[in-house]
Amino acid sequence: PLLPWPGIGEEPPPLRRPRSRGALGGGVGAEVGVALERLPPAARRILAASSDVAPTREAAHALCEGLRGMAALPPGALAGHGEATALLLRRLYTWLWSGWAPQVQAWLHEFSAHGPLVSALSRPAQHSRVAAYWGCHVIGRAVCGHARNAVAFVTAGAVASICDAVDGHPEDTEVHLAGATALTYLASSDATRDRLAASGALGRLIRTVEGHLSDDLR
Repeated sequence: PLLPWPGIGEEPPPLRRPRSRGALGGGVGAEVGVALERLPPAARRILAASSDVAPTREAAHALCEGLRGMAALPPGALAGHGEATALLLRRLYTWLWSGWAPQVQAWLHEFSAHGPLVSALSRPAQHSRVAAYWGCHVIGRAVCGHARNAVAFVTAGAVASICDAVDGHPEDTEVHLAGATALTYLASSDATRDRLAASGALGRLIRTVEGHLSDDLR
């Protein structure tokens, strides 16, 4: 069961480590628990609370700082990194589909979360699948109807990183769909449509998907 939201300034609850239930599932394995311990206490409190609780500016800031910390981890400290990052991303994604989405979009822009979110797509393939999946979806929802976020993500290298994530998982249709969804949202923004078209990203995505389909037909 999910814990109630602790008050601001309270100590986070003891970190629980249930058995993992799959790459996109809700379980948390031991390596992920170790990675979560590197998060700021405020971010751990948010993850331990119910996702039904209304987001606040402070909660959004805590998740953004958690993503920033994960993005700064060196390559030798990546055990559980992708899954721990995904927990942060999934909470943001839930908020971005809620009635508070406009506020969350504004907070992401205020806290300059674009770089850390793009970094979530850029880890080595063995650590990045689940983070790439949720990172693409968060980027898509963050730019939906929000031109400033769209411009900031493109400037931060989101288009190339989305394509790299898809290329890094050439047989993973879920990551392909997540990447295509993020690029669709970016293409729907007047502020970034021309830059996206000039990047050649859509052609690159299509080639990766076609390669996967060709392999399946052989």
